[in-house]
This record gives sequence, C-alpha cells and structure tokens, in this order.
Amino acid sequence: MKLTSEQHQKLTKFVAAKWRPPFLCPYCQTNNWNITQEIFQLTEFSSGGLVLGGPVVPLAPVTCNNCGHTVLLNAIVAGVIEPRKEGAKKDAK
Repeated sequence: MKLTSEQHQKLTKFVAAKWRPPFLCPYCQTNNWNITQEIFQLTEFSSGGLVLGGPVVPLAPVTCNNCGHTVLLNAIVAGVIEPRKEGAKKDAK
C-alpha cells in the first residue's frame, strides 16, 4: 500500500518523537535513515501454507541509507493505519 503524503508525514513525526537522537544504525553507526513510502504486511506462519483470513501486521520499513539495515515499524502503533474492526468485512475488489 502506498502511503498518502499525510500518512508519510505522520510516520515521519512518529519516528522523530520515538527515536532518541541521534538514532545510530546498530551495524554501521551512521544516522542516515530513509522512511518508506509503502506499507508491507507480515502474515501468520503456517508451516509453509497460506493462512486465509488470518492476522496481518502492517509494517513500515525504515532503512539505513549506508548499509541497508532495515527496521520494521508497526504501522498501527505508529498511527498510520487504523486497526481493523473485529467482524469487519474485507473490501471487495
């Protein structure tokens, strides 16, 4: 999912508020991060099978521009994505 400019700004503000400056990469010790424009999802593992209708965690990657180390932030906790309401139907496409 591509973030709107408002969502990206919200994610950027979340990182600025929560990460203590300077937030150095634990691998290369630089402070040069890229906040993604997309949200990805992590799905429940089921021994190699796909779990239909199972839980999904929306994640926002933040990547070190020097070495590529990537931190995954929960987009719901960051306030970028609204949590799905229990019993809500999926959007039909």
